[in-house]
Amino acid sequence: IFSIFYLSILQLTFLKGNIEDYNKSSIFSDVAQNVDSERYQTNAPLWLSSIFHNKLSVSLKRLETSYVSVFSINWLFINGSGNLQHAVGNHGQFFLFELPFFFIGAYLIFKKNSKLGLFLLGWLLIGALPGGLTNGNYAYRSIHMLPIPLVFSSVGMVWLWELLNKKKSFQGTAFKSLFVGIMGI
Repeated sequence: IFSIFYLSILQLTFLKGNIEDYNKSSIFSDVAQNVDSERYQTNAPLWLSSIFHNKLSVSLKRLETSYVSVFSINWLFINGSGNLQHAVGNHGQFFLFELPFFFIGAYLIFKKNSKLGLFLLGWLLIGALPGGLTNGNYAYRSIHMLPIPLVFSSVGMVWLWELLNKKKSFQGTAFKSLFVGIMGI
């Protein structure tokens, strides 16, 4: 059933002429114009500039820039998308206080179960492809990767909670209260 549904989507996209929307947002849409511009701006001879300024090099540069921007701390945790129809203004996809928990959780998952860590890392990298192949960062295009930072952050938060539960002193209770207060914000 999934294959039939998927094939019908591919047919509608590629065979029925609905690919125009993808071409508008694709990072590969105006590569030839960019190559011509780069060749014009360089002082090197044409035979040398064609080695360094060609469709492949421009496409790879755009892919790298767009793909890496999906993992930007600015986009994920600080400012988010500039389009207010897709995100809350001046706020990332996740809360900033989750950032240390993200790294702690990722470390703990890789330390305890490297196969699970590699699986989650692969999911994160593959899930970022739709956002990396298009212009701009939109949460809808990167939605497949968004559960993984939540998993990493959750593992980090559980680790901290268990660490605080080991302390039976007043400080442990105060830190737990502070932790619950931050989570409620």
